[in-house]
Amino acid sequence: MPGFERRLRLATGLVIAAYVTGHFLNHALGIVSPEAMDALRRLLAAWWRSLPGTVLLYGSLLTHFALALASLGRRRTLRMPAWEAWQLALGLCVLPLLVYHVIGTRFAWQLLDREVNYLRIVAAIWSDPWQAAKQMTLLVIVWLHLCFGLHFWLRPKPWYPRAQPGLFAAAVLVPAMALAGFVS
Repeated sequence: MPGFERRLRLATGLVIAAYVTGHFLNHALGIVSPEAMDALRRLLAAWWRSLPGTVLLYGSLLTHFALALASLGRRRTLRMPAWEAWQLALGLCVLPLLVYHVIGTRFAWQLLDREVNYLRIVAAIWSDPWQAAKQMTLLVIVWLHLCFGLHFWLRPKPWYPRAQPGLFAAAVLVPAMALAGFVS
């Protein structure tokens, strides 16, 4: 992959990672209360629903996905290390699973002018066990894809081996807490 594309994919991935991490930590507040979730949601939404935040987030999502497809299309063979195949497969699963969630949240807010709070969304998701299973699967897939990407970007950095235990703990705790908040 050309250097510019690699840097652009990294930059867009980091934007998505920032959104996802905040979103999952917001889910984790479900352990405390739906009101705590909504308080942080309003704070995060102030940025991500703004015009610059929206362009940055959705532009990053589409660009990251398009660059992955372009990179895949340029390959002469599908032979690759197992970690790369897993990262690619997980990444390709994200958009199809994410569409329903985006329509039910962002589009409901943007196009229908309906305020979307956590209590309403979580109740709607839990009313259909299939949707709840899809959302939990999406959370795990997104997080694994993110962790693969961060690990293989950071592994050549000299400080990374020392930071790995703490980062591994965060990599396990964030999705576990997000799932616990969603379930509670």
